[in-house]
Amino acid sequence: MTQLFKVFGDVTRLKIITLLYEKHEMIVEEIVTCLEKEQSVIFYQLRKLKANHIVKSRKVGKYVRYSLEDSHVLALYEMALEHSKENFKK
Repeated sequence: MTQLFKVFGDVTRLKIITLLYEKHEMIVEEIVTCLEKEQSVIFYQLRKLKANHIVKSRKVGKYVRYSLEDSHVLALYEMALEHSKENFKK
């Protein structure tokens, strides 16, 4: 569990997770454009997310499309988002 929370604790990784939550599926170039980061940074963070089963990838033609791994990741993200919103209001 500590590793899972470490993965969610990085700002860039959390931004990637948020993008994939909102867009459902993206290629690296789209993520790079949205986050205005170097492609190598995004690849590194995606590799970390994939190794921790937060994102998955699938090859479509010459592109690799990334999405959130499963409903557990969606639920974790949604619960954390809701918790943050509730605490922000206080």
